Amino acid sequence: MSAPAPQPTSSHLKPARNSIPSRKADAAARLNQRLADFERAESSQIVVAIFPRMQSASSIEDYTVRVAQAWKVGQKGAKNGAVLFVFSQDRRMYLQVGYGLEGVIPDGLAFEYVEGMKPYFRDGDYSGGISWGADQI
Repeated sequence: MSAPAPQPTSSHLKPARNSIPSRKADAAARLNQRLADFERAESSQIVVAIFPRMQSASSIEDYTVRVAQAWKVGQKGAKNGAVLFVFSQDRRMYLQVGYGLEGVIPDGLAFEYVEGMKPYFRDGDYSGGISWGADQI
């Protein structure tokens, strides 16, 4: 049996409780504003979700698609949303792309974006890696 999806919030940046240190709160607020501005300008919705661990024994692909669907990311009917998932303690990331954006962000490109974040994470620059990944999307 799979775990229920975390509850959505109105924010484009969805950090798990206490996952962003207070010294990084300004960077998080700026990223959230950039994502909201992007949605207003382009109509596609990009969300960044940060969790310590994946809350399911299922595959990362299965879990992230269930969460993205439960959150209803993107415009209704257009399915033009994408969610960048970061599971910090599991050291895993995944970009879940809605059907409406698959032509713009195919699987190979989504993989490249996630791979491009890894050097930042290895250097301990999580906010830089997340910001870089969001900029690519």
